[in-house]
Amino acid sequence: MTQRLFLFISLLMLALPFSSLHAEEEEAEKEGPKKALYHPIGEKIVVNIKEGNKNRFMQVKVQAMTRDEKVSAAIEGNLPALTHAMIMLFAHQDGATMRNIQSREQVRTQALTELQQVLSEVAGLSEGLEAVYFTDFVIQ
Repeated sequence: MTQRLFLFISLLMLALPFSSLHAEEEEAEKEGPKKALYHPIGEKIVVNIKEGNKNRFMQVKVQAMTRDEKVSAAIEGNLPALTHAMIMLFAHQDGATMRNIQSREQVRTQALTELQQVLSEVAGLSEGLEAVYFTDFVIQ
């Protein structure tokens, strides 16, 4: 009888932390998604690009979006590395191609991948950066 009681109490003690975790998850679901946090990556990024045999300037303002406070802090703490990644990505683009909306969308996807990779390398965060947005885009 004592062994059964001990076994029952042991199982109950093991189950309690899981039930509280489940309650916290349900509470978080009721609140809805966490608020989006936006961070500028560099003030504005200006690079030289080629368009045919002409040199052009491309200016881009980039915003990174996360809902995770750890990722938010990692973005703020590693802005030079993140800005460098964007400069290198944009400097390898072709001016004629960048005038096409679909190409810009492909570059935006590449920018997200690049920023995720940098955050993984410098901060050890492999997920949490959800989106990258171009909030200003000029080619001259």
